[in-house]
Amino acid sequence: MFSYYAAIVKNLRGVILVRELDQLSIKILNWIAERFRYRDIGAPPGIWSEFPDEYKAKFIKLEYPINELRDLVNYLSKSLNLEAKLIESLIISSTYITPLFNIGGCYVDELDKLSVGCISIDKPLDNRSWKLHFRIADYTVLDFYRDRVIEAIEYIEGVRLGINPIKYDYIISKRMDLIKNDYKRYWRIKSDWGFTFLIYIDMLKILHDLIKEGRIRIGLLDVNHAAAFSIIPILILDRNTIANLND
Repeated sequence: MFSYYAAIVKNLRGVILVRELDQLSIKILNWIAERFRYRDIGAPPGIWSEFPDEYKAKFIKLEYPINELRDLVNYLSKSLNLEAKLIESLIISSTYITPLFNIGGCYVDELDKLSVGCISIDKPLDNRSWKLHFRIADYTVLDFYRDRVIEAIEYIEGVRLGINPIKYDYIISKRMDLIKNDYKRYWRIKSDWGFTFLIYIDMLKILHDLIKEGRIRIGLLDVNHAAAFSIIPILILDRNTIANLND
């Protein structure tokens, strides 16, 4: 599956997170497909299996490039007591180095608990503004990626060797500072109040907290998991963020 990953990762512009295909979700999926006619948007395996054939023609199926990541979904979903479909989408998004598109504002409560930062807007964005900020969110995840994965490799190797995870608090703190600095990218739309437009998830912080709380076995970790532990921007696509959705 690694060859398939290599063939599609460069042209991929987003990963879909959807809980159910209701009327609103279908409308938003159609809107996304129209925005990205010449770029790929992918769905993780768990979501793809629920897609009607008509949507399988508009999006592409994303696979695990290595089996270790499939195992990681099971470890984290059980440790966090969250749906595997949600955790899978986060891991696939990080691994494919692209933003996660939250369709219809699903999993809001779960994501709020995992969030380490957010961008709010005071009015829905028109299509032109969305086009710009899709691209900006892509820069967010790409600019973070290399150094954050290197940090994850260092972290996993260290805790497997028996280094106290508390000694890595500085890594998590540095990542929080980077996220706060990243807010500046969204200066055109950022508001102190309103609707959530983007949520930041630091996957390594999730792992760090689980290990410090003794909720995951360190022996289950592998350095090949590091690709899943970047910082992910999650764009919230719903009626509060998309203007003229009914046009």
